[in-house]
Amino acid sequence: MKTKSIWTLSRNETGRFLRSLATAIESGEEEVAGFGIHLAELIKFKIKFTQLAGDALEVKFSGRFASTGEEDDESYSKLKKRMQVYWRGIRQSAAQGEIPSQEMITVFLADARRMTTYAGYGDPYYPVFLEVCQRLEEVLATGDTAKVHAVIEELDGLKKTCHARYK
Repeated sequence: MKTKSIWTLSRNETGRFLRSLATAIESGEEEVAGFGIHLAELIKFKIKFTQLAGDALEVKFSGRFASTGEEDDESYSKLKKRMQVYWRGIRQSAAQGEIPSQEMITVFLADARRMTTYAGYGDPYYPVFLEVCQRLEEVLATGDTAKVHAVIEELDGLKKTCHARYK
């Protein structure tokens, strides 16, 4: 499993990040303080710096976790491919002014909940994503097409934002 984080930091903040990383490695700590990086689970990582305007730096941290066996027999990529198929159907129904079928919604929401159990694939977005998924379930029960479509659009925006950072 992989993880990826991107921060825009000042030179001072970048120095603090590197010192925190060094301290965590030297002392055998499991987490880099203030940055949410779990070292104990990583088997390799890479850091890339890009100079931005002024004293800002873009810091990209990517790493690979040891296999935990928690994924059962389904890989993250298989799960995401299935979600993509159902999401496409949901979006097509909305574009046609219809409420998506209960089957599409049920499978997509179950997969969405399962997706958020995989660490390192956009974890910061998971709580908001799950909230909007819950809201989708709630508005579907009302049968209000306009509200259903609004929540679908909100989910689509979250998906695009998350995928821009973590895909």
